[in-house]
Amino acid sequence: MEERVIFESKCNGVNIQVIDRKNVRHLRFGNRVKQSSMVKKYPYALALKYIRIMVQGMVLNPTPKNILFLGLGAGSLLKYINKYFEIFNIDVVELLPDVVDISKKYFGLDSSKNINFINENAVTYMETNDKKYDLIFVDVFNSGGMPKEIKTDEFHLILSNSLNLNGWVVWNTWTRKSVYNLQVSQWKKFFKVVIVRPPVPKSGNVVMFGGNKFNDSDFDSNIRYIQNLTPIHKIAKDIIFNKNFKKL
Repeated sequence: MEERVIFESKCNGVNIQVIDRKNVRHLRFGNRVKQSSMVKKYPYALALKYIRIMVQGMVLNPTPKNILFLGLGAGSLLKYINKYFEIFNIDVVELLPDVVDISKKYFGLDSSKNINFINENAVTYMETNDKKYDLIFVDVFNSGGMPKEIKTDEFHLILSNSLNLNGWVVWNTWTRKSVYNLQVSQWKKFFKVVIVRPPVPKSGNVVMFGGNKFNDSDFDSNIRYIQNLTPIHKIAKDIIFNKNFKKL
């Protein structure tokens, strides 16, 4: 089946498209890059590899009470976590209001009472935020890649200061081999522990994890707990939680 556009709009100068194929549905921002994808038969499966890496942050803190999402996309990760884990409060900061409506109408995102949607720039929100979070998921991109304002020392410091003692920042970054070491050095300035999921590509999506405490002795029990909560569909998009982390 060839792809077809089933919805299209323009919000804050961004072209937003919902693309349908036979088995999957994609969210795109007016280009060929998949912002989010959904397997129609298994709407809670995480179709994109980098999302399946980001959700491994649950191994580091398997019982979070307060979670922050900076950037929504079609809500794949939010939808998964809210379905299979009991989270007291989830704040979602998304700059484009149309994206929230699209994620609900076309990608099955629930309007749960524990989810607060905030239409704001991620940096602006963090500059005025006084909450502490157990997990902060960062997935913020524009047409040119990662916005320069989220790559500053000031933003990294704010994120670090917004974590609880056992909290973690899980950040979908985009890197090149030439700047990867600089990126790691910046993280180490603001997080006591920095880890990645190997193998690290020479360029492209690299999910980085930053926190204050790292106790790998808890991994086995955390993984058993999480995998008991989450289903295995026996498809390629399944989440198999594991301890494949590399400390930097």
